[in-house]
Amino acid sequence: MMKENCTFVEKIYKVELFGAGGHGSRPDLSRNPILCYAAFVSALRGIPVSAEYRILSAESGNGANIIPETAEICLSVLEESTL
Repeated sequence: MMKENCTFVEKIYKVELFGAGGHGSRPDLSRNPILCYAAFVSALRGIPVSAEYRILSAESGNGANIIPETAEICLSVLEESTL
């Protein structure tokens, strides 16, 4: 919850997750970074922090039957300034 009359600092983070791409017909031969992304977001939600965060974007792959090699997340963290 944000406090009134406080100064806040926003930090932007880019997180890149790596896997091993493959074809959708053989998911057993790949490591899907989108599953890692889902675990990352779930872990973020479970961490009690004084800062507020927002996921700004998430990108991964561009084919309907292709398991991507990477996933990229951009998030914003807003925290109270100590200045």
